[in-house]
Amino acid sequence: MSHDNRYIENEPSFLEYSRNALGHHFVSGSDFDQYYCLFPNDESKNEFLRVASFYLFLVKNGNWINNVVGKGSVTDYLTNSYKLVRIFSLIESLSDREHQDFFRWLCTYSKTNSTFPVESRSGLDALFQHVQQRFRRDQFLRNFFRAAPRGTAGHAEAKNSGSWKTCVDS
Repeated sequence: MSHDNRYIENEPSFLEYSRNALGHHFVSGSDFDQYYCLFPNDESKNEFLRVASFYLFLVKNGNWINNVVGKGSVTDYLTNSYKLVRIFSLIESLSDREHQDFFRWLCTYSKTNSTFPVESRSGLDALFQHVQQRFRRDQFLRNFFRAAPRGTAGHAEAKNSGSWKTCVDS
């Protein structure tokens, strides 16, 4: 999926956001920088910076605060629900395939199929399964998690093969 270049154009800021979001998965800041250097071009770096910064602000630090007078606390069930949806949205945004989130699809679909109001949970589940089949999100997500690196083993292999290079000032 093509995005604007604002992330790579502001690389120092977005790289710091990315470190804040994902740095704890690396042994050191230097290891993070070396991982970042493995991206082959500005387009892939831009995409990494986009996803990592969105993850920081919308998932890792994206809490729903109850602003009712006297409360001012995080509403866990809203926060956790939102974060789950956001994680899957970020993963889906990595696909080059056609993408439309469920809510937008439902609104578009209902214009021609009088879907609203959805009268039961089973009716909602049927609509959700329909959109899953249409966009094959389930398969994309399974493949994404199968391909995700486990721990730092992939990083160790790359380091041992001599493919590390320095591109970020520590």
